[in-house]
Amino acid sequence: MILRIIIPIAILLIVFNGITAGYIYNTTIKKRNKIIKSIYIVINLIFLFFIAATIIAMSQGKNFLAPDRHMVFFVYYYILFYIPQFIFMLFSFVGNRLKDSGGIIRGIGKILSIAAIVTLIWGKFHTAMTPEVLTYKIQSPEIPVAFNNYKIIQFSDLHTGNFNNDTVFIQQLVDSINSYNPDLILFTGDIVSYHSKELDPYLNILKGLKAKDGVFAVMGNHDYSDYYKWDSDKDRENDLLNLKSYFKKMNWKLLDNESVIIRNNNDSIILAGMENWGEPPFHAFGDINKTFEVIKPKTSDYVILMSHNPEFWRQHVMNQRADIDLTLSGHTHAMQFVVRFNNKTYSPASIRYPLWGGLYEDASNSKLLVNVGIGNVFYPMRIGVKPEISYIILNRTAEK
Repeated sequence: MILRIIIPIAILLIVFNGITAGYIYNTTIKKRNKIIKSIYIVINLIFLFFIAATIIAMSQGKNFLAPDRHMVFFVYYYILFYIPQFIFMLFSFVGNRLKDSGGIIRGIGKILSIAAIVTLIWGKFHTAMTPEVLTYKIQSPEIPVAFNNYKIIQFSDLHTGNFNNDTVFIQQLVDSINSYNPDLILFTGDIVSYHSKELDPYLNILKGLKAKDGVFAVMGNHDYSDYYKWDSDKDRENDLLNLKSYFKKMNWKLLDNESVIIRNNNDSIILAGMENWGEPPFHAFGDINKTFEVIKPKTSDYVILMSHNPEFWRQHVMNQRADIDLTLSGHTHAMQFVVRFNNKTYSPASIRYPLWGGLYEDASNSKLLVNVGIGNVFYPMRIGVKPEISYIILNRTAEK
């Protein structure tokens, strides 16, 4: 199954490499000295080698795409090497076709290529490593009096395997969250990318998260170890059990299709957590009926639901479940690419997830908050979208 995806992508990359590198070599590099020409050819051959090695490794059932700093290194520098060249090639080609004797179009291509290089470097070494705190004031008459101004921190999609044992970043993240003195900390899934051992360097650091009413979490699609090729189903099941034991070691309460009551003085709210729910190829372990099987919400209860995939809210809660007041999700990452223009925000994530980031509300005042995550998947950078810590303040309003 995986080869049906990998081989076509690899063929496209080889064609892309050939067209881009061939054009750049014939129009620009060919005029340079032998050293520059040799270096350019060697770099292209190295990238071709990695593409071929990926196909061979995957055909042999190896975890070549598992969290490995060499693979992350390859993906990033592949993008950094070829995207600017591709941009320049397009403008150069158009300029030649339009007989741009003054070189204006070609010059624009050079400027945009340089801008692409700067953007890609900035996206990896600054944007992806600079979390921002976004404040959301959630207002509702259903919020109990004792929970007025109640402070919740939500974060999501940590994907620890992609930090290459960088404990400094994770420690800074924990310190930033703790500095808000939250009443409650909620993590909405994907703490790892491939397997539980990714968490090893960070266990003691993440254990340092502190909140008056505790730290709660749900599972995301990556947490079930489905993206790693195990020798047997038993190995995968053992890894899942190991991950769940890690949550206990960190003093995080994992909610697997279950609910708890959070009490404050004589008032209370219901906190519910679903296992991952998703459309193919993601598993649908989430069961909303089981989640509320023991604690059944009353009309007057204020209910917060953690569900990793925001599509669950859009398909099964929006305008259908007014008893669920606030749903917290992650999963989309905003595809780690956001463009802001004319006071509007655009992300390719919207193609797959209409509700990909921020706060949404339906006609019954049920709300969805989608956190765009902390970590990265596949390419180790973020363009226009920083890692997010959601600072949620519950505000009780007057009855309507």
